[in-house]
Amino acid sequence: MEVRLIVDRPASGSWNMAVDHAMLVTAAETRSATLRFYEWIEPTVTLGYFQNYLSGDAHATSRSCPRLRRATGGGAIVHDCELTYALTVPTSQARDSDISSHWYRVMHQGLIKALAEIGLLADEVRESDPGRPTSYLCFQRRSIGDVVFQGHKICGSAQRRRHGALLQHGSLLLRRSRHAPELAGLGDLAHRPVAAGDVQQLWCRELVQQSGFDLIPGEWSESEMLEAQTVAAGQFASSAWNQKR
Repeated sequence: MEVRLIVDRPASGSWNMAVDHAMLVTAAETRSATLRFYEWIEPTVTLGYFQNYLSGDAHATSRSCPRLRRATGGGAIVHDCELTYALTVPTSQARDSDISSHWYRVMHQGLIKALAEIGLLADEVRESDPGRPTSYLCFQRRSIGDVVFQGHKICGSAQRRRHGALLQHGSLLLRRSRHAPELAGLGDLAHRPVAAGDVQQLWCRELVQQSGFDLIPGEWSESEMLEAQTVAAGQFASSAWNQKR
């Protein structure tokens, strides 16, 4: 499968979410796939689509961070010491759970194999943890397919569909953030630094070798940038969107 690969510079939360949205629009309109890796210019909290905005006030260590709402579900994520990815692919109109599960497996198994290349043996969650579904932070919840290392969740993903296309994005915790000190990152657990760039390169290699991705470095189109600019200002940076719940 031919997949455009884009490695972005760190950006604001509203811009990162808007670019993910623009990717989804492109996948729906052109029936093409894109894989994006990115980071954040400042510690930022993204809420799951259905979370209450004011629930973040109770999480003292992240209260000072910008807070915005994702278009995907799940718990809040403190984006700080991490590597974030987004994948968009064309799909059928039907909400086929097998298709959704397939893309979770592709990205998460690719990561697990990539980490094994540097001697870090991660695994995936086999059963959901019913005791944690209401935790504020996403990384305190467990769903089937999440990636764990030494018993700690280090990567989770969420999805959204639009007009026959699917967006899946997720975060890999690389080290502990002072804005979420209760969450250990991969480097903390492994007792050695783990660089985002190293993981990204290995992850891409595994996706090529194991999942048949033909990764082609690309750039954003003018229409994608215009779409992202519109949505960043009109949606993800607006209080009407972020405080709608």
